[in-house]
Amino acid sequence: MLASLNSIKFAVIEDYMYRGRWPEALEDLGFNPDEMTSSLIDATEIDQDGRIRAELNVDFGDNKEVWLYPKLVMGGTQIEWNCYTNFPGELLQGMSGMALCESRYF
Repeated sequence: MLASLNSIKFAVIEDYMYRGRWPEALEDLGFNPDEMTSSLIDATEIDQDGRIRAELNVDFGDNKEVWLYPKLVMGGTQIEWNCYTNFPGELLQGMSGMALCESRYF
């Protein structure tokens, strides 16, 4: 599911590195919000500071979301991503069995 957001993450990085500011909407990156869905993601948006919010479908439960927060590192020359959910992070595990996102019940 997180891999579905990679094209948006890369576009956010490219846009920030080119313009020196975070995009404020998917349209700023040339994406149509209505098309930024997948089998597990019902809606996607960008809000302040380049954060990506993905509204998950009902397979994850009601009103479940994932947020990806960009963080400038290496003197602003690179961007790392922090992932947060509003459900138990163990539901999104990597191959190592570790949670890929930190749970934050909002």
